[in-house]
Amino acid sequence: MTYIDGYVSPVRDYIDLDIKGRGTYIDFVQSFTSSFLSGVTGHAYGDVKLVGPLGEMDLLGKLAVEGEATVDALGTTYQLIGDTVMFVTNDILVNRVRLKDRYDNTAYLSGGIHHDHLSDLTFDLDVEAENLLAYDFHDFGENTFYGTVFASGNVDLHGRPGEVIARSEERRVGKECRS
Repeated sequence: MTYIDGYVSPVRDYIDLDIKGRGTYIDFVQSFTSSFLSGVTGHAYGDVKLVGPLGEMDLLGKLAVEGEATVDALGTTYQLIGDTVMFVTNDILVNRVRLKDRYDNTAYLSGGIHHDHLSDLTFDLDVEAENLLAYDFHDFGENTFYGTVFASGNVDLHGRPGEVIARSEERRVGKECRS
Protein backbone atom coordinates (compact mmCIF):
# COMPACT_ATOMS: atom_id res chain seq x y z
CA MET A 1 0.00 0.00 0.00
CA THR A 2 1.04 3.58 -0.65
CA TYR A 3 -0.74 6.51 0.96
CA ILE A 4 -0.39 9.98 -0.57
CA ASP A 5 -1.70 13.19 0.96
CA GLY A 6 -1.04 16.74 -0.23
CA TYR A 7 -1.44 18.86 -3.31
CA VAL A 8 -0.07 19.77 -6.72
CA SER A 9 -0.71 23.39 -7.72
CA PRO A 10 0.08 24.39 -11.32
CA VAL A 11 -1.09 27.92 -10.44
CA ARG A 12 1.46 28.22 -7.62
CA ASP A 13 3.99 26.05 -9.53
CA TYR A 14 4.40 23.89 -6.41
CA ILE A 15 4.05 20.30 -5.22
CA ASP A 16 3.73 19.12 -1.61
CA LEU A 17 2.97 15.41 -1.20
CA ASP A 18 3.41 13.27 1.91
CA ILE A 19 4.01 9.69 0.78
CA LYS A 20 3.74 6.79 3.22
CA GLY A 21 5.16 3.54 1.91
CA ARG A 22 3.69 0.42 3.49
CA GLY A 23 5.17 -2.16 1.17
CA THR A 24 5.29 0.14 -1.87
CA TYR A 25 6.71 -1.56 -4.96
CA ILE A 26 10.09 -0.07 -5.97
CA ASP A 27 10.07 -1.41 -9.53
CA PHE A 28 9.69 2.20 -10.84
CA VAL A 29 13.36 2.77 -9.86
CA GLN A 30 14.25 0.77 -12.99
CA SER A 31 13.36 3.80 -15.14
CA PHE A 32 16.12 5.83 -13.40
CA THR A 33 18.76 3.08 -13.32
CA SER A 34 18.21 1.23 -16.61
CA SER A 35 21.68 2.14 -17.93
CA PHE A 36 23.40 -0.02 -15.28
CA LEU A 37 20.73 -2.05 -13.40
CA SER A 38 18.00 -4.42 -14.52
CA GLY A 39 15.44 -6.59 -12.76
CA VAL A 40 14.87 -4.04 -9.98
CA THR A 41 12.17 -5.41 -7.66
CA GLY A 42 11.26 -4.99 -4.01
CA HIS A 43 9.30 -3.02 -1.45
CA ALA A 44 9.77 0.16 0.61
CA TYR A 45 8.46 1.08 4.05
CA GLY A 46 8.59 4.57 5.55
CA ASP A 47 7.73 8.20 4.91
CA VAL A 48 8.99 10.61 2.27
CA LYS A 49 7.86 14.00 1.03
CA LEU A 50 7.90 15.15 -2.60
CA VAL A 51 8.09 18.93 -2.28
CA GLY A 52 9.16 22.10 -4.09
CA PRO A 53 8.57 24.15 -7.21
CA LEU A 54 7.43 21.86 -10.04
CA GLY A 55 10.72 22.25 -11.94
CA GLU A 56 12.87 21.91 -8.81
CA MET A 57 11.11 19.39 -6.58
CA ASP A 58 12.95 17.16 -4.16
CA LEU A 59 12.37 13.94 -2.27
CA LEU A 60 12.95 14.09 1.51
CA GLY A 61 12.62 11.46 4.25
CA LYS A 62 13.69 7.87 4.80
CA LEU A 63 12.65 4.42 3.68
CA ALA A 64 13.56 0.89 4.69
CA VAL A 65 14.04 -0.97 1.42
CA GLU A 66 14.27 -4.65 0.63
CA GLY A 67 14.63 -5.97 -2.87
CA GLU A 68 17.04 -7.04 -5.55
CA ALA A 69 18.65 -5.83 -8.75
CA THR A 70 21.05 -7.14 -11.37
CA VAL A 71 24.24 -5.19 -12.19
CA ASP A 72 24.30 -5.79 -15.94
CA ALA A 73 28.02 -5.14 -16.49
CA LEU A 74 28.88 -7.78 -13.86
CA GLY A 75 26.18 -10.36 -14.62
CA THR A 76 25.36 -10.53 -10.92
CA THR A 77 22.19 -10.08 -8.89
CA TYR A 78 22.27 -8.70 -5.37
CA GLN A 79 19.65 -8.54 -2.65
CA LEU A 80 19.22 -5.46 -0.48
CA ILE A 81 18.29 -6.60 3.01
CA GLY A 82 15.84 -4.13 4.62
CA ASP A 83 18.20 -1.26 5.34
CA THR A 84 17.48 2.46 5.50
CA VAL A 85 17.81 4.80 2.54
CA MET A 86 17.85 8.54 3.40
CA PHE A 87 16.50 11.21 1.04
CA VAL A 88 17.90 14.70 1.61
CA THR A 89 18.03 17.72 -0.70
CA ASN A 90 19.53 16.54 -4.00
CA ASP A 91 20.91 13.29 -2.50
CA ILE A 92 19.88 9.71 -1.82
CA LEU A 93 22.19 8.37 0.90
CA VAL A 94 23.03 4.88 2.16
CA ASN A 95 25.29 3.93 5.05
CA ARG A 96 26.55 0.35 5.24
CA VAL A 97 23.46 -1.06 3.54
CA ARG A 98 23.79 -4.85 3.51
CA LEU A 99 23.86 -6.63 0.14
CA LYS A 100 23.92 -10.39 -0.48
CA ASP A 101 24.80 -12.40 -3.55
CA ARG A 102 23.10 -15.66 -4.52
CA TYR A 103 25.59 -17.62 -2.39
CA ASP A 104 24.65 -15.62 0.73
CA ASN A 105 27.98 -13.73 0.74
CA THR A 106 27.70 -10.22 2.16
CA ALA A 107 28.89 -6.76 1.13
CA TYR A 108 28.18 -3.29 2.52
CA LEU A 109 27.25 -0.31 0.36
CA SER A 110 27.74 3.31 1.48
CA GLY A 111 27.58 6.64 -0.30
CA GLY A 112 25.15 8.63 -2.34
CA ILE A 113 23.25 9.07 -5.53
CA HIS A 114 23.29 12.76 -6.33
CA HIS A 115 20.76 14.61 -8.46
CA ASP A 116 19.66 18.07 -9.47
CA HIS A 117 16.02 18.08 -8.36
CA LEU A 118 15.48 14.46 -9.46
CA SER A 119 17.40 14.75 -12.74
CA ASP A 120 21.05 14.56 -13.89
CA LEU A 121 21.97 11.58 -11.69
CA THR A 122 25.55 10.95 -10.55
CA PHE A 123 26.85 8.63 -7.86
CA ASP A 124 29.67 8.09 -5.39
CA LEU A 125 29.43 4.66 -3.78
CA ASP A 126 31.77 2.55 -1.68
CA VAL A 127 31.50 -1.23 -1.47
CA GLU A 128 33.12 -3.38 1.23
CA ALA A 129 33.04 -7.03 0.13
CA GLU A 130 34.04 -10.36 1.61
CA ASN A 131 34.14 -13.20 -0.94
CA LEU A 132 31.31 -11.57 -2.92
CA LEU A 133 30.25 -12.82 -6.35
CA ALA A 134 31.67 -9.92 -8.37
CA TYR A 135 31.49 -11.15 -11.98
CA ASP A 136 29.51 -14.02 -13.48
CA PHE A 137 29.23 -14.72 -17.21
CA HIS A 138 29.09 -18.27 -18.54
CA ASP A 139 29.91 -17.60 -22.21
CA PHE A 140 31.70 -14.98 -24.26
CA GLY A 141 28.63 -13.19 -25.55
CA GLU A 142 29.86 -9.67 -26.44
CA ASN A 143 32.83 -9.94 -24.03
CA THR A 144 36.45 -10.93 -24.62
CA PHE A 145 36.40 -13.25 -21.61
CA TYR A 146 33.94 -15.01 -19.37
CA GLY A 147 34.03 -16.60 -15.95
CA THR A 148 33.08 -16.37 -12.31
CA VAL A 149 34.92 -14.09 -9.89
CA PHE A 150 34.55 -13.81 -6.11
CA ALA A 151 36.27 -10.80 -4.58
CA SER A 152 37.13 -9.34 -1.18
CA GLY A 153 38.15 -5.77 -0.49
CA ASN A 154 36.92 -2.24 -1.05
CA VAL A 155 35.91 -0.55 -4.28
CA ASP A 156 34.86 3.05 -4.86
CA LEU A 157 32.41 3.62 -7.72
CA HIS A 158 31.92 7.09 -9.17
CA GLY A 159 30.09 8.27 -12.24
CA ARG A 160 26.81 8.77 -14.00
CA PRO A 161 24.58 6.57 -16.16
CA GLY A 162 26.75 5.09 -18.90
CA GLU A 163 30.04 6.09 -17.23
CA VAL A 164 31.52 4.30 -14.23
CA ILE A 165 34.94 4.85 -12.67
CA ALA A 166 36.04 2.20 -10.17
CA ARG A 167 39.01 2.30 -7.80
CA SER A 168 39.75 -0.66 -5.57
CA GLU A 169 41.81 -1.79 -2.64
CA GLU A 170 41.84 -5.42 -3.64
CA ARG A 171 42.65 -7.92 -0.90
CA ARG A 172 41.84 -11.21 -2.53
CA VAL A 173 40.19 -12.40 -5.72
CA GLY A 174 39.19 -15.97 -6.47
CA LYS A 175 38.43 -16.48 -10.13
CA GLU A 176 37.74 -18.91 -12.87
CA CYS A 177 37.99 -17.20 -16.26
CA ARG A 178 38.14 -18.27 -19.89
CA SER A 179 39.51 -16.18 -22.74
